[in-house]
Amino acid sequence: MAAFTLALTLGLGAGTARADGDRVVELYTIGEGPYLYARYGHSLLCVMGAATVVPGANEKSARLAKDVVGDCYDFGVPRADVADGMFWHSYRGKPIFITAKIPLQVVLDTFRGQDRTIERQRLPLGPAEAKRLIEAVEGSAARGDAYAYHPATANCATRVRDVLNEASGDHLRRDATPTKDATLRELMQQGLAGHPLELAAVELTSGVMNERYPSTWEAQMLPFKLRDAVADRFGVKPVTVHERVEYRLDKSVAAGRVLFVLLGLLLWGAAGLSRRDPSGKALGLTLKAIGVFLGGLALTIDLVALTCAYVETHKNWVLLALLPTDLALGWLTPRVRVLYTRGRIALLALLMLLEVVGVIPQVLLPIALMAMLAMIGALRASSGGPRTAAELPKAGPTKGEPAKVNAT
Repeated sequence: MAAFTLALTLGLGAGTARADGDRVVELYTIGEGPYLYARYGHSLLCVMGAATVVPGANEKSARLAKDVVGDCYDFGVPRADVADGMFWHSYRGKPIFITAKIPLQVVLDTFRGQDRTIERQRLPLGPAEAKRLIEAVEGSAARGDAYAYHPATANCATRVRDVLNEASGDHLRRDATPTKDATLRELMQQGLAGHPLELAAVELTSGVMNERYPSTWEAQMLPFKLRDAVADRFGVKPVTVHERVEYRLDKSVAAGRVLFVLLGLLLWGAAGLSRRDPSGKALGLTLKAIGVFLGGLALTIDLVALTCAYVETHKNWVLLALLPTDLALGWLTPRVRVLYTRGRIALLALLMLLEVVGVIPQVLLPIALMAMLAMIGALRASSGGPRTAAELPKAGPTKGEPAKVNAT
């Protein structure tokens, strides 16, 4: 039975795929991994002999595949000399990612060891197309071509997409149409589902440019979208080589937005509770903490907009919702603080209204609501007269008690 299954697999692969001489090309799609850079999966192109077949995960012949001969070309490998500073160099738009040539068996062993789903698709390329593709990836690896990473336009999947599209005569890009399934922001959130801090970072730093719907070509920035496009355009369904064993629950992409609302309620509640301290010290410290948190967050977003190479961080309505001036909240006089918090609440309400009516084409409500709740708490705490220790009147002599005079 194992021999029959292997023969059937060989027959199906050989019947649809053509090669550069005796070599064929396969697209490998790797499922999500446990760390940040692996959340969206991975794409590789692998070159092997036409007779080489990597069995599917459910085939008995999979037990026989111990040494698979072939080479994979990975476009998501940073140069060795900058690997430790990969995030910073990517953030600044430095070309540090190269094409690495890796034995296919190493690729299979590595991702199986990480328990990540592995799928392959043998590409039905003609001899000339396969030759162009193989020469392109081999040449890129030999030259050490480097590119600057970008989450949407330059990553492991887009580089594979581009070289495959060029070799196949625009087969992936031709007749690209707009999608309506998910915006760029929503596609980014899908890979970060269940990770509230990372989702919150996307909400804070992603501007208007991420609110548009990508085309079918642009959507192939994600490995699973590229896999689906290859299945549709080339007519080759993916074969599962390894299926993830660990069961993972479905995770929500709303975790980041929920986090903002919870933070807003926490800040609002903290301001209210701190008023119960008759000494006024608790309120003073709380207002300063609220101001430092919101103002520090605003400064961070401003810094990202000024220094990040990704243009999606530049035109960002969050820059109006969170202001660095909030840093001064705990040091303002009661009268000035009341005026300031009222002005901030009015601005935040206006931004929320403009989003609701469609003037602001960016998801802003959760962040604006967080800041508004904090400002409402600060306003209520400041409206009842002096409450902080610095604002309370100094205690004077009681009736009938002579005033103390310092001796000179």
